[in-house]
Amino acid sequence: MYKFLITICTLLITAKALAGETYSTEFDHINYKEVLANKRLVASYCNCLLEKGTCTAPAEYLKKILPEALETDCEKCTDKQRDLIPALVKVILTTEDNDCFRQLEQKFDPTGEYRQKYKALLRK
Repeated sequence: MYKFLITICTLLITAKALAGETYSTEFDHINYKEVLANKRLVASYCNCLLEKGTCTAPAEYLKKILPEALETDCEKCTDKQRDLIPALVKVILTTEDNDCFRQLEQKFDPTGEYRQKYKALLRK
């Protein structure tokens, strides 16, 4: 579930704009595989997104853009950011036993709409 948070973060940080405008590439250098493997970092991102703790700059940015990126299918993602989506979605969908994931899903996807959309992405 912690990985869900990181996955969402990466997804949002890599968003591409509809009119040529894209989300910031400021955090594209972050190795999200390492972040996802670090429970402490995952918990930090999770607490930030759930407004239960302080936020690092990348986590704060993710929190800011996540709702829009989910709603618009990441239209503002850069190509590099978009390339990360399948791996991140896989991590999210395979860590359902995590309490953080459930809380994030309740906050950002209460109807399950995005979960279904991204499951379909993995089948492609």
